[in-house]
Amino acid sequence: MLRILCFGLAWFLCVHCTAQKKALLIIVDGIPADVIDRLQPPHLQQIAQKGGWHHAYTGGQTGTVTQSPTVSAVGYDHVITGTWSYKHNVWNNEIKSPNYNFPSVFRIFKQARPGGTTAIFSTWTDNRTKLAGEGASGFHFDLARDGYESDTARFSPKDPGRMQQIDDVVVDEAVRALRGVAPDLSWVYLEYPDDVGHRSGDGAEFDAAVLYADQQIGKIWSAVSLREKELHEEWLVVVTTDHGRAASDGKNHGGQSDRERATWIVTNVQPNAHFEGDLAAVDITPSVCRFLELDVPPSTRYEWDGCAFVGPAVVDNLRATLQGKEIQLTWRAFQQGTPLRVLLSTTNNTAAGGRDTYQELGSVDAGAGKFVLRKVKGAAIHKIVLEGDGFSASVQVR
Repeated sequence: MLRILCFGLAWFLCVHCTAQKKALLIIVDGIPADVIDRLQPPHLQQIAQKGGWHHAYTGGQTGTVTQSPTVSAVGYDHVITGTWSYKHNVWNNEIKSPNYNFPSVFRIFKQARPGGTTAIFSTWTDNRTKLAGEGASGFHFDLARDGYESDTARFSPKDPGRMQQIDDVVVDEAVRALRGVAPDLSWVYLEYPDDVGHRSGDGAEFDAAVLYADQQIGKIWSAVSLREKELHEEWLVVVTTDHGRAASDGKNHGGQSDRERATWIVTNVQPNAHFEGDLAAVDITPSVCRFLELDVPPSTRYEWDGCAFVGPAVVDNLRATLQGKEIQLTWRAFQQGTPLRVLLSTTNNTAAGGRDTYQELGSVDAGAGKFVLRKVKGAAIHKIVLEGDGFSASVQVR
């Protein structure tokens, strides 16, 4: 009888305690939004039914300092840092001089929760060593399964199915981890669709590669769903791509055409109103941090070019226009009567590893949708932040 009572008490405490939160990021390389629209991949649909899916964009804002190439490594870094290339300094797949002063979401997580666990499952070793910045500030993944592109004995470069085989291994390793230790924050990277796209362009072979990747994602999703059901964990799953493809034949990318910039985001968590708006690759890192309830330093938050699509939506589409001696701020508001502080810094010390000092210019109602400030004479940069309770959005004028 005592054993039954103890078991019942343990069960009661378990189901009434706060669910442990974990997050999983999946980047599937090189799938334009129109292909997802047309194929309606079934496993992505299953995930979206719990949360949502929407078109997004990559490549920054065209014609501004944020404009970035629609290239793979560049796109990954947008996703994992919440910044465009003018900050993280990745401009091509060579990744020569990434600026780790704009940290990846994995470094942010480990700094906020040193006891938490991170993992990466990937074809490219560079995703771990160069982009995520393993080694920077003492950061290391707790579990890494990558570098398969270097194993030419196991995966022959002459085999056209090489990347498909590698992705199979990546998925198997990810599923194995999810069924076992289940790290708190993980990144799964799948390359096969982009490999086929470069080789064959748009058509039946590319469609088949996309649907194959969807099946692989289904295996991962099943493992996550089982944990949520059996262990009462709460998961954020985000699936996205790094870039679109050329409209002419779908073989290449890198430019600023609509199709090359057109991406998408699928998530299992109910998103806020921003998700249905000007959604971007740089919104993913702020969303992961908010979901995991991380205490992110202002020096990091103030540099994000995106805003969270989970939790309360306050404002988005923050823009700054220089008109004579004034800077006019505009934004889209989701709340009325919510006070926001307007902060300004005219230094860019963060980019060099230092700190910027912000001056509070005043307060504005989020519902106002606009604010005007004076340009500081002689200043080469104006870094402007709108900050409220648990929220910040930033923009720069150079």
